[in-house]
Amino acid sequence: MKRSILSILILFLSFQYLSAASDPPAWGFFGHRLINRMAVFTLPPEMISFYKANIEYLTEHAVDPDKRRYAARLEAARHYMDMDQFGYYPFESLPRTWYPFLATYANVYVVLDDKDTVRVMGEGVWRGSNKEYKVISDSLLALLDTQYYRVPLRDMHQFAAFSINKAYRHDEWEYSRDSLKGIFPNAAFLSRVTKVFGNASFSEHGLLPYNLDEMFNRLVKAFVAMDKNAILRLSAELGHYIGDAHVPLHTTKNYNGQLTNQDGIHAFWESRIPELFADEEFDFLVGKAQFIKETNDYFWKVIFDSNEGVKLVLDIENNLKKSFPEDQQFCYENRLQQVIRTQCRDFAKAYMVALDGQVEDRMREAIISVGNIWYTAWVTAGQPDLKLLKDAQLSAQEQADQEELEKKFQQGKGYGRNHE
Repeated sequence: MKRSILSILILFLSFQYLSAASDPPAWGFFGHRLINRMAVFTLPPEMISFYKANIEYLTEHAVDPDKRRYAARLEAARHYMDMDQFGYYPFESLPRTWYPFLATYANVYVVLDDKDTVRVMGEGVWRGSNKEYKVISDSLLALLDTQYYRVPLRDMHQFAAFSINKAYRHDEWEYSRDSLKGIFPNAAFLSRVTKVFGNASFSEHGLLPYNLDEMFNRLVKAFVAMDKNAILRLSAELGHYIGDAHVPLHTTKNYNGQLTNQDGIHAFWESRIPELFADEEFDFLVGKAQFIKETNDYFWKVIFDSNEGVKLVLDIENNLKKSFPEDQQFCYENRLQQVIRTQCRDFAKAYMVALDGQVEDRMREAIISVGNIWYTAWVTAGQPDLKLLKDAQLSAQEQADQEELEKKFQQGKGYGRNHE
């Protein structure tokens, strides 16, 4: 009884803000805000005062990464990872860190004598072992008139770090010929190379786990620097990406049921159900944040757990549509001065029940995971005294970036996948 009263009290205080938000529910905007807000209550005394004092910021800006999909072309890939693109659990061929991933999957091409284009790196050309990368295409070797190359991991990862990663960050995909000398030392074909270029096709199937690792490290650095603005911004945005990692449909190519004639299931699962039932039926007392010793392993486990739930998400909805009265599956509602078609409450309730608590469980796991990672970043940074943080005005560039983000979002022309 005491547990229920406390849970209701926390939710009441939270939903006072959440229900007043004017943005369309996009977990959707509603869910992401709720996850960040509830995560604050998992923190230890040394952190909770600072985070509670800024809880409105953490709540409101939980949705900035989704807004950025309308402003930045490469943002969408940071929200998902199509695990089914890379085989089956435990996905042994999928590198767990960024540079080995780039070295394995980034496509790099050379143009020979201004006429023949040959791919010399990328999925299907290179494969990594514990000690080296090696060319596996005999036809490629013959075309290049070269030997069977074995490239040390260090050399490949250096190329990934200093060439491919730079190209990805700046979206400039032409390299110098000299950049290949570390991989193909003394190779005769290099004298015939007139152009070296690549592309970001490796990001088509998502970069979520690598983005989580990067965002965590950036948050640690913000704590070390005692940069209040950066701590809040990165906490809010990292909370968003962690929330995404807990959604099964963020881990599959069939992200919106489009491959199984289940279009719209993404928003049904992650938005419609929480909006209808979170405040009435979900329990968000998830305990206290814990230190995570190996954060990269932790991020991958979250994604593996989410991916394991994909089949249930799709199968239950597909079976329910066959047994539930068809004319009671979709209804029309007024929202933001528009009439929209959405799943009826009874149909949504039946789906939630058939899922046996999956949506609530993943949302609860998202909340405690956000708290765990905020806390772990603070501990990793040396547990700085957050009471010493000083207010700082946004720089002119930061303010301009925020205004541009909101402008692009309001224009409503997004990049990447559309699953809302």
